[in-house]
Amino acid sequence: MTTSITRVSTWLNGKWVGQDSFGNDYYQQKRPSKHRKIKRWVIYAKHHEDASYVAPNWHRWLHHGTDELPKNNDASYRWEQAPMPNMTGTSQATYPKGLTGKKTIEPDYQPWQPPAHSTKFKGH
Repeated sequence: MTTSITRVSTWLNGKWVGQDSFGNDYYQQKRPSKHRKIKRWVIYAKHHEDASYVAPNWHRWLHHGTDELPKNNDASYRWEQAPMPNMTGTSQATYPKGLTGKKTIEPDYQPWQPPAHSTKFKGH
C-alpha cells in the first residue's frame, strides 16, 4: 500500500518513465545529484503490492543494470522467466528435500560421526 508521503514525494521529485504489464509504475529522479546515480523506484499496482511482480527487464533497469528503458514487458533473454508470486506460507509453497512443510524434519542424510576409539585429534 502506497502511503500518502510516498505519493507526495513521488509527485514532487519523480518523473514517470513507464508501466509494466502488471500495472506497476516506474519513476526516476527529476533532478539527479551531480555525483550520484539517479534514484529509481516502483509504485506497485494495488493488486500486486509485492516485488515478485516486477518484470525482469524492469528489475534490471531499477537496479542500474541498464540505462535503457524497457521497450516491452517481454523477457529480454531466453533464460529469463516470467515473474512468479511468492508462495511462502501458502499450501503451494515448496520445501527443500527433507522438509515436509509440516514443521517436522525428515532426515535425508546420515551425518558423519568420528570413530569412538580415534585418538588422533585428542589433545594438542
